[in-house]
Amino acid sequence: MENNEFLIYLQIIRRRWWLIALLFVTTMAVIFLTSFTSKPVYQGKVRLQVIASEPGEVSLFSQVRSSLSQDQIRTAQEEFRSALFSGTVAWQTIAELNLSIGAADLLDHLNFKVDADFLNVTYSADNPQEAEQIITEQVKNALNYHRQLQAQPATVLREFISTELDAEEKRLSSARQDLLNFKLANNLDDLDREIAAYQDEIRSLQLERDRVKTSIQSEHATAQIYSAEKEKAVKAAQKADDRKATTTRDYYVGAARSFGQQALNAQVKESAAKVQQDDLEAMIARRESTLSSLISLKSQATILKEKVNELAGNRNFLLAKLNESRLKEDQALKAGFIRVIEPARQPDRPAPSQLPKISLIGAITSLLAGIILSFLLEFFEVLGREARWRQETPE
Repeated sequence: MENNEFLIYLQIIRRRWWLIALLFVTTMAVIFLTSFTSKPVYQGKVRLQVIASEPGEVSLFSQVRSSLSQDQIRTAQEEFRSALFSGTVAWQTIAELNLSIGAADLLDHLNFKVDADFLNVTYSADNPQEAEQIITEQVKNALNYHRQLQAQPATVLREFISTELDAEEKRLSSARQDLLNFKLANNLDDLDREIAAYQDEIRSLQLERDRVKTSIQSEHATAQIYSAEKEKAVKAAQKADDRKATTTRDYYVGAARSFGQQALNAQVKESAAKVQQDDLEAMIARRESTLSSLISLKSQATILKEKVNELAGNRNFLLAKLNESRLKEDQALKAGFIRVIEPARQPDRPAPSQLPKISLIGAITSLLAGIILSFLLEFFEVLGREARWRQETPE
C-alpha cells in the first residue's frame, strides 16, 4: 500500500516536472540576477566587552552584595541590545550624520551577536565610509543611552538624598542655634566643665573650712591653758604678798600678766578663725547653690546636645550616601560597564557574498514549492473530474 502511494506521488511529480523546473529556474535566475546587479556591501564592525562591576544602585542601608554573575552579564548585554536597536538612538544617529534614511532602514542593516562576554555589532552599507560612520555613531549613542539608563537609579536616589540632606541641614542648624541660645542664656560654654570646676572649688573650700575649724579648736585650747596658768600665777602672787615676799610676788604678777596676754592673743586668733569659718561656710553655700542650678540644667543641656549629635549623625550618613550615589552616577555615565575594545575601521573590501547560501536556500525552497504546487494542482484537477463525473452520471 505504501509503495503504491509513493508511486502515485512520483507519477504526479513526473507529470508536472516542467512546473517544478520552471519555479526552480525562475528562482535561481532571480537570485543570480539580483546578486550580480546589486551593489557591493561593506560592513563596519565594533567589538565591545561587558566589564564586571558592582550594580549601579545605591542602598540607604548596608546589604550583602554578590559578584557579577553570568545572568547579570546577559542582562547587561540584552539591555545594551535594546538601546542599540532603539528608534530614539537611531534617529539621533541619523540627525547627527544628516542621513537621508529612516530609523527602520538603519536598524534593518544592523546586526548584533553575542560572543561570551563580548558583543559584535555590524552595519551593512553601500560604501565603506558610510558603514564606518554609521556603526561608530550608532554604538556611541547606544552606549550613552545605555549608561543614562544604568545611572538612572543612582540619579534618582542622589536627587532624593540631596533634598533630604538640605532638610537635615536646616534641622541641624536650628538645633545648634537652640544649644547656643541655651549657653548664652545661662552664661556657660561647657556645662560639664563648669560643674567639675565648681565641684573642685567646693572641695577646696571645704578643706580650708576644716583646717580653720582645727585652728579654732587649737586656739581655744591654747587660750584655756594660758588662762589657767594666769589663775595659778595670780594665786601664787597673792600668797607671796601675804608672806610679804615682794620679789616673789612681783615675779608671779609678771607671769600672770604674760599668761593673760597670751590667752588674749589666742582668743583673738580664735575669733578671727571663727569669722573666717563663717565666710567659708557662706562661700560653700553659694557654690553649692550654683552647682545645684548647673546640675538642674544638665538634663536640658543633655537633650539639646543629643539632638545636635543625632542630627549631625543623620547629616553625615546622608552626606556619605550622597557621595556614593554621585560616584555611582559618574561611574555609570563616564565609564560604564560596556566598553569598546575594537573600534570600527573603514572596511577595505566588500563583505563576503551570501550568494552560495542564498542559492542553496532558494533552490531548496523553489523545489519544495514546485512539488507542493504540483500536488495542489493535481488535487484540484481530481476534484474537477469528480465534479464533471457527477454531472454526467444520471441519478
